[in-house]
Amino acid sequence: MGWRDLSPSEGVGEADWIRRGLHQALLLHDLGTVIPQGFDAYARILHPAPGAFGAEVRWSEVAAWNEKTVHAEMQFHAIGGPWNGMPQGMGPRVGQPSAGRLSDRQARILVDLLEKHTATRDSCWLCLWDGQGSLHPSGTEPPVLPKNRVKLPDRDYVLFNGSVAGARGWAEGPNLWWPNDRAWCVVSEVHVPCTYVGGTGALIERILAHSELEALPAKLSDGITIDSDRINSP
Repeated sequence: MGWRDLSPSEGVGEADWIRRGLHQALLLHDLGTVIPQGFDAYARILHPAPGAFGAEVRWSEVAAWNEKTVHAEMQFHAIGGPWNGMPQGMGPRVGQPSAGRLSDRQARILVDLLEKHTATRDSCWLCLWDGQGSLHPSGTEPPVLPKNRVKLPDRDYVLFNGSVAGARGWAEGPNLWWPNDRAWCVVSEVHVPCTYVGGTGALIERILAHSELEALPAKLSDGITIDSDRINSP
C-alpha cells in the first residue's frame, strides 16, 4: 500500500479547516503550528530508533542507558549521544529514528485504533509533502498528479483520498491525514521523528495505553524543534 494505490484529489479545500486551526507563526515551533486546535486531547508517538538486526529501540531505553529524563518535549539527539544516536552509556549502537513517517508496525497498530474512532473509515484524506522524492522520480515517467496543492505554513502537500487503512505501508508519509468526519487528525511532520495525533479523549487514552506504541501526552504549546528539550540538552 502507498500513495500510488490511492486516488489523487484536486479537492484541496478539504484541508481549509486545518489551516484555520493552526497557530499562526512564521516558523514551525510548537505542536499547534502543525496540528489544529479543537481536539479534546493530543498524543505524541515516538518513532523507534533502528537497532541491530532490524530491532526497534524505544526512546525510553536510550534515555535509561544515558541517564536522561523522559518527558513530553524530549528530543532524540538530546538523549542519544553526540554520534548519530549512539548511546554514550552501556547500551548498544542505535541509529536515528526516521522522520516524517511511522514504522510499518506502528502504522498498522495506529490504523486499527483510528478506524474504531471515526464514522467515515472508508473516506479519509491523506497528504504527502510535495518535496518527497517518490513524487519526483528521476529517469522515469513522472506520476500524473493533481495541479493544486494543500498549502499550509512552510509546506505544500499533494492530496489523496482513500480509506483510513490506506495509510498503511507508505515508504514516505503520509505526512498529514484525517477522516472525512474530522474525528481526529494525524501529523508526521517531515523533519520530526515522531507522529502527533489529535482526537477524542477516549482515542488518545487508547493510544497512550497501547503496549506496542511508545506514546506520550502532548499539548499544543509543546515545542517540536531540535532545541525544545531544555531538560536533557547540555
